[in-house]
Amino acid sequence: MGESTAVGRSPLFHPPAWLFTPGSGRKTVHAAKGEYLFRQGDEADRVFYIRSGRVRASVTSDNGKEATVAVFGPGELFGLSGLVEKSVRTVAACALVASELTSISKPAFMEALHHDPDFMDMAMERIVRRLSHYEEALTHHITNNSERRLARALLNVCGYDGSSGAKTVEGVTQEMLAAMVGTTRPRINGFMNKFRRLGYIDYQGNRIRVHGSLVKIIL
Repeated sequence: MGESTAVGRSPLFHPPAWLFTPGSGRKTVHAAKGEYLFRQGDEADRVFYIRSGRVRASVTSDNGKEATVAVFGPGELFGLSGLVEKSVRTVAACALVASELTSISKPAFMEALHHDPDFMDMAMERIVRRLSHYEEALTHHITNNSERRLARALLNVCGYDGSSGAKTVEGVTQEMLAAMVGTTRPRINGFMNKFRRLGYIDYQGNRIRVHGSLVKIIL
């Protein structure tokens, strides 16, 4: 499959100005590092737009095992289960770093969807891209080895946009990456060291700098 395009972000898009101001059905949320926006099982009645920062989505099994399922960055919508009638959260969402978001109620979201063409274009592009990403991630998980899955996960969480420049992400641990990739932390550590030796990444603690050259792993 064409991984070289699958991990890239969409072209720069300027979202509607109202996403950055409080108003009817929407409010500004400042989340400190480690603060939960919602937890698994909570009522789902709002959607979130990330202005700055990063948010981790995780799921906890009945036996208490937690796994990271996604990391969202600036310009992304998440918590879309808030658009489903009488639904509950199937994941928890926690700020990886200090983050600023816009919380949007379902009525406000649907009204904007119907009356603001710019917002409709943005929302539909992100929803379709999210579905495409999940489909590609499933295919990638089935057909590729752990090393290639890790490279793809790193490119995604850092917001790789197809350029050759480097991007930095903070707060993503090797344990999170292991859960996303479906392997063990020692294997992740081995791959990370290999990527660093090859000059594809730099990292110290939970701060990872990903170079665009990492895409060579999944070509």
